[in-house]
Amino acid sequence: MQEHRLSLTGLQPATLYDAYVVCSDTDGLSSSRRFTFCTASARSSGTIQVWFNQSVDPSLAHPDTANGSVDLAAKLIERIDQARYSLDVCMYNLTHSELTEAIGRAKSRGVSVRLIHEADYTTALVSRLQQVYHVPVISDRFGKNSGDGSMHNKFVIIDHRNHDSALDDYLWVASANGTPSGALLNAENGLCIQDEALCAAYTAEFDEMWGDGDEIADATRSRFGERKTNDTPHRFNVNGMWIEQYMSPSDQTEAAIVQSIRSAQQSLYFCIYSFTSPPILNAMEERFHQSYSFGLAGVFDEEASGDGNSVYSRMAGIAASAWSPPADVWLEQSPYLLHHKYLIVDAGGENPKVITGSHNWSYSAEHSNDENTLIFHSRTMANLYLQEFSARYQEAGGQAALLTPVATKEIAPVPGTWRLIGNYPNPFNSSTRIVYQRPKGDRSVPTASVYDVAGRLVRTVQLSPQRDEVTWDGTDSRGRSVASGVYMVRLGERPSVVKMLLMR
Repeated sequence: MQEHRLSLTGLQPATLYDAYVVCSDTDGLSSSRRFTFCTASARSSGTIQVWFNQSVDPSLAHPDTANGSVDLAAKLIERIDQARYSLDVCMYNLTHSELTEAIGRAKSRGVSVRLIHEADYTTALVSRLQQVYHVPVISDRFGKNSGDGSMHNKFVIIDHRNHDSALDDYLWVASANGTPSGALLNAENGLCIQDEALCAAYTAEFDEMWGDGDEIADATRSRFGERKTNDTPHRFNVNGMWIEQYMSPSDQTEAAIVQSIRSAQQSLYFCIYSFTSPPILNAMEERFHQSYSFGLAGVFDEEASGDGNSVYSRMAGIAASAWSPPADVWLEQSPYLLHHKYLIVDAGGENPKVITGSHNWSYSAEHSNDENTLIFHSRTMANLYLQEFSARYQEAGGQAALLTPVATKEIAPVPGTWRLIGNYPNPFNSSTRIVYQRPKGDRSVPTASVYDVAGRLVRTVQLSPQRDEVTWDGTDSRGRSVASGVYMVRLGERPSVVKMLLMR
């Protein structure tokens, strides 16, 4: 197939255009499908600010130290308080009172405010915005929309609906909902991008759900979920950085993630709340087994250990169709959620990428939910997220070396380290096998301690220096069968635990 290129002139900056290509030859005419593209911003600064609400590992900074332990809601409120013309809020769940009041203040000072939320989370604060501040609000059950999927976005567009200046157009994108736990407690990330073109694309997506471009939503034209179309551009040049953008479920986001995974040459590092996608899992497994030196490490939310649909057990080598050897994957040990949805591709390579947004790696995110995803082609962004990943990885128990832009950094010595992987089956009704990894050459015999949810020691199980698993038969130290419930196992004095569910 011959490739043709053409240049278009007279286009306006940061503007979305619908186009199609027509070719003619001796056989007649042929045309391409219609597509949307966006011209680059000419008047925006392109600055990108990234924040994490938990700690980071500054020893990996190259050159800039990531912003960790930040109140994400405070950063968003600060930006909302500077809004002068328009504010479009697309938020799955809104229960943060100070954030709600910031939205209300914007409306009171004359800012044109619109709010979209998930129908299942019509909170008292959403009602307050409607009744007290008269903010127009719709959900994913508006008009002809069923709300069968989730309106799972967490983005805010500030001052784009005026065209006087491109320097006040800001896009907020986050993994965090508008909740107190999302702001401070769960492990989350948030970004603020000053770019007119990206704001234009997100506004087009907002308008599709809203049904119109003004303050009055149009019930006949509003489209959510599977009713949406792939009508936003996917590639942007923001101050010299290439950024890809995808909206779900219309834009085949999963295929874009898989393509990025397959492009990896050195490493894949991820933090994920929900990971059930076979295509993403298969792409990772393909890269993992192609090279012994390939670095693959991940941290899952702790709930993955009890989720039969999660790929955690397969990657950790403790389930049917388990990976062999297992991947270096861990469960977050915090009492709060690991709510990230990010992937770092080739953090120490020539073409690093970061994938982040609201899109979990699940069937619902790909096929029914309203989601957004950004892919940054940037060494700087990759390093910022690497600093966050290193902190979560070490907290979860990870001790391997991470590939960095400078060199391979040894986080902790690998020899002499026992590792608790998990248990199977889980849930179980009579006995379960506790799986662990032994360091080569270590002949010591540590123990695994089983506790109930009140923290009481139930049973101590002796491990074997010859095997990689031990059976717990659901009895206490006196041989009595214990009741159904959640039990936790800990290896020696190490802080990491695995939850086991006994169902008699």
